Amino acid sequence: MSQSRAGSSEQAGEQNAGLLETRTRQIQQVTAGALPERVPTLTLLGHPQASRIGDRAILAGLAAGEATAVSRGAPAFDSPEGGASRPLADPFLSRAPVIAFERVDGVVRVRSEREDSEIRVGGEVLREPRSLPEEELEDGVTIELSGRVALLLHLTDATAGRRAPRFDLVGDSDAIHRLRKDIVRLAATDMRVLLRGETGSGKELVARAIHAASGRASGPYVAVNMGAIQPSLATSALFGHVRGAFTGAVADHDGHIVAADSGTLFLDEIGDTDASVQAMLLRTLETSEVQRVGDRRTRKVDVRLLSATDADLESDVADGRFREPLLHRLAELTLWIPPLRARRDDIGRLVVHVLRELFDEGEQARLLDAEIGERPWLRAGTMARLARAPWTGNVRQLRNVVRQLAILCRDEAELTIAPDVERALGERASGPAAVSMTVDARTRDASPKDVGAGSPSRSEGEGSPARKGKKPQDLTEQEILDALEQTGWRRAAAADRLGIARSSLYALLASNKRLVRVQDLTREQVEEALSRHGGDVARAAADLHVSEHGLKLRIQMLSNSAREE
Repeated sequence: MSQSRAGSSEQAGEQNAGLLETRTRQIQQVTAGALPERVPTLTLLGHPQASRIGDRAILAGLAAGEATAVSRGAPAFDSPEGGASRPLADPFLSRAPVIAFERVDGVVRVRSEREDSEIRVGGEVLREPRSLPEEELEDGVTIELSGRVALLLHLTDATAGRRAPRFDLVGDSDAIHRLRKDIVRLAATDMRVLLRGETGSGKELVARAIHAASGRASGPYVAVNMGAIQPSLATSALFGHVRGAFTGAVADHDGHIVAADSGTLFLDEIGDTDASVQAMLLRTLETSEVQRVGDRRTRKVDVRLLSATDADLESDVADGRFREPLLHRLAELTLWIPPLRARRDDIGRLVVHVLRELFDEGEQARLLDAEIGERPWLRAGTMARLARAPWTGNVRQLRNVVRQLAILCRDEAELTIAPDVERALGERASGPAAVSMTVDARTRDASPKDVGAGSPSRSEGEGSPARKGKKPQDLTEQEILDALEQTGWRRAAAADRLGIARSSLYALLASNKRLVRVQDLTREQVEEALSRHGGDVARAAADLHVSEHGLKLRIQMLSNSAREE
């Protein structure tokens, strides 16, 4: 009987191993065509020479498992504008390695190489080696070197391919490059586009870019904020009126739709459209005809409609506040605008851009473009702190904050963050880039929930406002487990749902014996979970209390190590 059991165990083990290899091949086939290779990258957030901010070094060696060190002379950073690669080249940094990275089992470990240099990781002094799991790298981790240089360690797409035109959109992150490519694709059509994204994320800039890149660029571009029009005047403003149609109508007026004939009409805050206007707009979209108030005649128009909202239109439809047929007419194509937290490596570039807009040439030369000195005006700590902020108001909020800081500090030795601004920035509670990233007309990169429901891009934390502001130590184990389960065991999304910093959640999980990190899963555990669920990776991941994406990476890692053995 014992021999029989042993034989059965060996046979089951062989079947499980075969199942693991089969799933590995399937995953590799999918990822080879759909998922780009993500490579650790260092982007300059702060440097004594402001012109260097935004340069980046792709750490291909680290991705391949080689230890990588940072010093005055290495690695080499490339500018998005091109030109020769350059090291940090700050004479106040050591020629010897200051900090070093190594990648083990998919986790990057960072350690300080010099006791006389203060290194900060995520805003905290690095006193002993620290592990940075992939979820933290996807979001981006700030690193400060001796108060001189601020870096963001994050993951980028090493196979990005050809770049699209810039369209006056500031940034060189993966998210902004995907957005530019989506603009080119959507501009090539004449279909209606619904732009969705958080407040301040740049929806109107994107609408202008679509018009400028389209075949209608020579025609008019008319932008209307529906939230700023009084409901009683909205019909006349959009559709026009004839003389005498109502009190005060002393002359004929064509309206915004006719003004955009042969061009593009952009309706911002479309969710604020009055109910009566919704009905007339729906008819115009169905017939391509406009009827002015008080006029029996109709007029044919040739207008491409772009609209934008940060509202949950699906909920408005369910509550009867927005017409479902109109939503479908507006959203022939949908483009999601990435929030600033999904393009954190652009923050340094945006800060410098705003400062150059604000300062005259003399101030730029004195504060931004001066020779490298002992105390640079753009402090590394300030730039790293700005990169860690949640930026709920996105680029609009960042612009306001930077202008305030610049005005307060333009005559000071350093750009520092005043206490009131510090309080306004709040604790970092950023959403995962994988959830908030740009989604094109084919809903690429959307989460399954987003694809099915068409819900607007929001941080996971918005689903549970009651959790906001609760201290990490006051959270119960069940609350943490519930948040993890509700977010598919994605640690970053769970931290947002709980309303706490990711580092706080990681610390809580490290002491929880009921949970296992995906990188600690053994081959036997993975094989058994896959066997229990017939090879279904998603169900196996839920069973193991890890994310599906993390389990796929672990399967590939185990397969690679088996081949090496």
